[in-house]
Amino acid sequence: MSVFTLKEIQQKLELFQANWKHQEQELILFLKFSSYQKTLDFVNDVAKIAIAQNHHPSMQVDYCKITLKLTTHDSGALSQKDFTLAKAIDDLLLQRS
Repeated sequence: MSVFTLKEIQQKLELFQANWKHQEQELILFLKFSSYQKTLDFVNDVAKIAIAQNHHPSMQVDYCKITLKLTTHDSGALSQKDFTLAKAIDDLLLQRS
């Protein structure tokens, strides 16, 4: 499994609409929704995408806020799987805006 250099990660992050951050070996996204129901709807939609891709993010819900963290545990680094899932989440957010 191929992993990315810091420069490659930064270049890939520039392609996203959402404000993904790179921290250590994770992509992190902080989101805030207008209601708890909208937060849960988003979590469920992300879960469906993650199951379909067989790549599962860490998701922390705090009422109307969610923190998503992506990493490839097998490699201990970011891989194409993380960017593919981040792109799908990015697209989901664009559909909702």
